[in-house]
Amino acid sequence: MSKLNIIDTIKRIIAIKAEKVKLKLVSGIEELKILGIDKIIKTILYFPAFKK
Repeated sequence: MSKLNIIDTIKRIIAIKAEKVKLKLVSGIEELKILGIDKIIKTILYFPAFKK
């Protein structure tokens, strides 16, 4: 295996792992939206009374 092949393989592995992490984050956010937690978070963020 040449150095180029090794670098390409490493890049591919990193890209695949990054995609999996991204998918987990996206699905996690989607689940929160389904539960309505994003609305609660937005409400807390937009109300100055909670900023203490």
